[in-house]
Amino acid sequence: MLVKGNTGYLRDDLDYTLKAFPNHHKALNSIINYQLIYKYDIEKKRKDALNSPVECYLQRALRFSPNDIVSYMLYASYLKKTRHIPEAEAAYKKALGIAPDELAVKHSYGLFLFELKKYPEALEMAKAIYAKKYPKQKLKELLVKSGHWQK
Repeated sequence: MLVKGNTGYLRDDLDYTLKAFPNHHKALNSIINYQLIYKYDIEKKRKDALNSPVECYLQRALRFSPNDIVSYMLYASYLKKTRHIPEAEAAYKKALGIAPDELAVKHSYGLFLFELKKYPEALEMAKAIYAKKYPKQKLKELLVKSGHWQK
């Protein structure tokens, strides 16, 4: 929720949690949001700046648990939001390589492909996941609305 923690500084609580549990998904997501929302610049050493760059926390999580697809998905999402598109695509592909049948990964990657206007690839992902009755319909809705989904 990004509210002040027990130590007085949210960033210190997040830093502690991620040092103790590098792939704590909620803390990783929180530190990503903290960075994106507040845009603290580590070089300026502002009072509330993160102790380390977000990328360090994410890379530590991936080294700690290299087969953790959620950490790869969080990293891919962060890279996408910071416009590091080739790196984001590589992180999505790594998650798919680890869990090629995981429908949530395919859905997220399909949304990513749609945003990049790679409609044939997004459609291929959509057909694969909806054939297996995936419940989230956002990708399909986007493809229908844009005229790329044919019944």
